Amino acid sequence: MKHYLKPYVTDKPIELSDRRYTLGRAESCDFVLQDPNKLVSRYHAEIRVDNGNAHIRDLGSKNGTFVSGERISQGYRELEDRDVITLSATGAHNENQARSFVYFSFDNPEIPVIDESREGTFGRLAKGLKRMFLGE
Repeated sequence: MKHYLKPYVTDKPIELSDRRYTLGRAESCDFVLQDPNKLVSRYHAEIRVDNGNAHIRDLGSKNGTFVSGERISQGYRELEDRDVITLSATGAHNENQARSFVYFSFDNPEIPVIDESREGTFGRLAKGLKRMFLGE
């Protein structure tokens, strides 16, 4: 099984190999987010891919890491196909989109099934993802 991470603001998913990836503002991160409001920490979160599984953990960020609308509290959380990862879910909806990723774990990440039935931030984000992927 292949693993992909798709930044919300780009067109193509990025294939993940078996290793650790850092997400944050620091230039040395694997996924660097431009965040002039500094809601994202320099080293905000880490994704670990190994033995066919992917996990994410918050690296002690001030504003938290969220997976499908739920804040990660401690340790690693296993990622599931089509999870939405948001770094610091504070601020306006369009700002959250700029700090969001979608995780895929299947062979063709081109057309995901997106659940927009959930309330709140995740539901709004899912609707935006549907427009982005499917033009709806």
